[in-house]
Amino acid sequence: MTPQKSFLIVAIVAALLVSGGMAFGYPQQRVAAAPEQRALQAINAKRASMGLPLANAGLKPRDCSITKQCPGGGQVSCSASGDFTDCGVLKDKHGNVGGVACSRFTNTSANGGEQATVNQSKC
Repeated sequence: MTPQKSFLIVAIVAALLVSGGMAFGYPQQRVAAAPEQRALQAINAKRASMGLPLANAGLKPRDCSITKQCPGGGQVSCSASGDFTDCGVLKDKHGNVGGVACSRFTNTSANGGEQATVNQSKC
């Protein structure tokens, strides 16, 4: 292979890498995730570290709260308020209500950036 052909191949590959494939009409990949996706990833990482099931994919900027009756009597509840939230039931190994979990994601520069928190109440 001649030096000119080698240079041409290197130049084409470099152009493709820089353009993200736009030279051939491929859309450039989005590097930064949407805020909802970042929130879901942060919340699910926190929930996984606590041994909890993953949050619902439909996070919304809202407040949420949940109250459920426990099979043995009594009730459990929790609430969350933040940029994105998720509240849901935790099931025990038999499929009964085992508790509730509420997750929130906030993104404020005042507290040092993004933060995911999870509160849970068990029966």
